[in-house]
Amino acid sequence: MKKVRLDLFKLHEENDKSKGSIKIILTSQLKKVIKDIIEEIKEKKKLSTYELSEKLGMRYSTLRMSLVRNRLPLNFVKKLLDFCPHKKAEVIDEIRELSSGTGNTYVRVKTPRFLTENLCKIVGAIIADGNLYLGKNKRKWQIKIGDQYKDNLELLSKWLNREFGVKFKVKKDKKHRMFYIEFSNKIIFKFLNRIFDIKIGSKSSTVGMPNIIKKSAFNYHIAFAIGLCMFDGGIGFGRCNFSLSTKSKKLIEEFNKILNKLDISYSYNGLPNHANGLYQTVVWSKNDLRKILKYLIEPNTTKWRQLYILLNGFKHYNYKNLELVDILYPLQRKSAVRFSDIIKLFKKHNLLTKKEIQLKLNRSERTVRSLLNSLERMKLLKSTVNNSYKVWSRNFNLKEK
Repeated sequence: MKKVRLDLFKLHEENDKSKGSIKIILTSQLKKVIKDIIEEIKEKKKLSTYELSEKLGMRYSTLRMSLVRNRLPLNFVKKLLDFCPHKKAEVIDEIRELSSGTGNTYVRVKTPRFLTENLCKIVGAIIADGNLYLGKNKRKWQIKIGDQYKDNLELLSKWLNREFGVKFKVKKDKKHRMFYIEFSNKIIFKFLNRIFDIKIGSKSSTVGMPNIIKKSAFNYHIAFAIGLCMFDGGIGFGRCNFSLSTKSKKLIEEFNKILNKLDISYSYNGLPNHANGLYQTVVWSKNDLRKILKYLIEPNTTKWRQLYILLNGFKHYNYKNLELVDILYPLQRKSAVRFSDIIKLFKKHNLLTKKEIQLKLNRSERTVRSLLNSLERMKLLKSTVNNSYKVWSRNFNLKEK
């Protein structure tokens, strides 16, 4: 498969100040390549090193010191390559690390040089639920992403660490009952903004798959979709479905094309929901949901377990399963009924009708019906017809463990 080289020189902007500008950390091999380029330009243009450095906007003494310290401004190398464009790919291939800032704002990160599936997952996640914004002073280049599930963010943190060599802590927002990662890193910010074209600020209605991913092989499209699904995808336990919702018609239709190539059927009417303005694609059939599980959801995450259990049920009956069900399907409101509230009723009663369960829990028919259907899919409960009434019981086909 052909590698997709990233144009790292897009990370530089003309208004970057010299102290805060992005710099290349020189390896011994890269330093040799840079020196060879300087010599080639000097010979072509009949310039001394002093004259060349001044021509490129850097003092000769600064150039000498930068080479000694093994750090060269990205913009200076970019200007060098304007004279030797045929050397650009070779230089990018030798870049291993970039740095930016000074003092307390100094950061140094590992630098991806080629498009990877991890990068595509990161981009999909940020497009789904993340935000780039400009803060003040020392924490200007801000990136924030939140989600209901902590393990989604832990997964994102691993992706970021794998690509950029930086670890980020997952924090809890108790007020909004969610988890989030928030950090300031100019280089990662510029990667997302300049290479992957993610807008600063509000982006929800216009965002789409970045061109660099769109023009690449299909495995990168799938990786991008995984990032989307992990953060914007939802598991409907009431009727057992998977849905992706977004304000961007462009994004949802690009996602649908990925489903088409994976031979996954779905429902989509091309219109935004009148209540929330979201476009939505829903996958219903069990065979198609198994493909979602296989291709588009990271294994052994909360979201993966939710769908897996709805499709396959539990193999054993024990109270750990009750705890797991409540963890996998957390309450959106404190007053809501949990799955375990229904299951515990069968400690005292062998058989119960839906109406009896409604009365005992003081909940609507619709709520109880949805929960009962889900618990039957999980194989924790079983329904039968008794004297023309549908009754529910614990599924004794499951062995206790």
